[in-house]
Amino acid sequence: MSVFSVDPKENELKVLLMVPPRKRSSVFIRTNYFPPIGLGYLASFALAKASQDKFPLRFTILDSIIEKIRFSDLPRVISQIRPDIVGVNFYTENRFDAWETIQIIKKVYPGIIVVGGGAHATLATDDTIRNFPGLDIIVRGEGEETFYTLLKNLVNGANLDEIPGISYKAEGQVYHNPDRPFLKDLDTIPFPVYNLLKMDRYFGTLDWCRTKEKMGMIITSRGCPYKCNFCSSAKAWGNRYRVRSPENTIEEIEHLKKNYHISGFFFFDDTMTIRKTHALQICRKIIEKKLSIRWITHSRIDVMDEDLMNVMKKAGCTGIMFGVESGSQRIIDEVIKKKIKIEDVKKISALSKKLGMVNNFSYIISHPTETMAEAELTLEMLKQHLNDNQTVVLNIMRIYPGTEVETYALKHGLLPKDFSWSKKFNLTSNIVARTIKGEVPFFRDTLSWKQIYDINSRFLKMIKYPVYRHGLEALENIQSLKDIVDLVKVGFSYLRAYFF
Repeated sequence: MSVFSVDPKENELKVLLMVPPRKRSSVFIRTNYFPPIGLGYLASFALAKASQDKFPLRFTILDSIIEKIRFSDLPRVISQIRPDIVGVNFYTENRFDAWETIQIIKKVYPGIIVVGGGAHATLATDDTIRNFPGLDIIVRGEGEETFYTLLKNLVNGANLDEIPGISYKAEGQVYHNPDRPFLKDLDTIPFPVYNLLKMDRYFGTLDWCRTKEKMGMIITSRGCPYKCNFCSSAKAWGNRYRVRSPENTIEEIEHLKKNYHISGFFFFDDTMTIRKTHALQICRKIIEKKLSIRWITHSRIDVMDEDLMNVMKKAGCTGIMFGVESGSQRIIDEVIKKKIKIEDVKKISALSKKLGMVNNFSYIISHPTETMAEAELTLEMLKQHLNDNQTVVLNIMRIYPGTEVETYALKHGLLPKDFSWSKKFNLTSNIVARTIKGEVPFFRDTLSWKQIYDINSRFLKMIKYPVYRHGLEALENIQSLKDIVDLVKVGFSYLRAYFF
């Protein structure tokens, strides 16, 4: 079935890919803000295919946050670009900003076809396509091939039901086409169209938030073979681990160094080091070519050893992020199912100190069935890492679509019966969640909010974190009397931890 078609205005199809404006800032966005290379990949893949097919195509990429575009600016911006199709990329944190963006576009330009994509649209597809008025089509999962096929079909008037990997609304009905197989050879995807991005404006931290600097983002692999209960990456990108060749990765690094003067990078794989030989090949090529770059990345405790960490350091790695998640072996084994051992965590922490690396060990509190005694074990692990001169993070568990945590929360009544990701619910402590990272609900099962705030406050005292910096932000995020009450409770918890 096809009820969509496009008649390009100027003998070429004009496509706008955009990051929506944000109503409220958050701690997460101010600390690191990287280029939307997912949109860059969509455009580069489509342009390469269009050149082969002699299909006239033009892209504009608009990052509303970097360009300080407000919602009120959108009608003017859209009228200047005059796109035939708008693609909006969004995550769970900013889904309501995306919705408002789509509504504004459709109100002013009802004939424009709006396509949604990104992690949230992929993992909460049915909820999103049914409840976001104005959103016509969703591209699910790995979108490069799907999006280009969609563009061609929209111009040629072909049936949408022949395109794997999309969901769409037509004549009051919702259709979910079969999934598209994941790309096997990542080297066939051209580098992101960096010339369409304002690369001099993106920044990140290579020293755990002490300073900020201009940074690029590199992805050396896709897919994750693990199944942590709080994560849905494998559903979005597949559980088969696929890698780019080391040569292809190095070529992109050299491209960014030469053309954009970038020497700081975030290797943004879920786990760069799953295949040790691949990680070592990349590191050794960086060393051989004397690229003199600095970079950070994610790894896992069970795939790290002294040889690998040492070579990574020599290649310019300034920090590795390890997701440990809990100081309780029971939580790791039975709840998260992460297949790592606490004793190995301690060894990697000590190894980091021995090699002179300042790595980051990340934990979560408020797991399903977690007890206060187990949360105390997590605090003990955090102290040990600090004694090893490492950095640490402690997050409160959040609920994301497509995760086992979401399934558990729905089954046990921790989310309302009528919960929808497309509706705003005044859930307990949403004021804290909004201030930290956006509209993502916290998960609370067996620990009380008082216990959660107590553990978190003791952690912040442990790392001497200046909580007062976020007081004004929290006040700006207040939306109800309940938010005020929750904020007062949080404030008292921090005061108790800091002064008593």
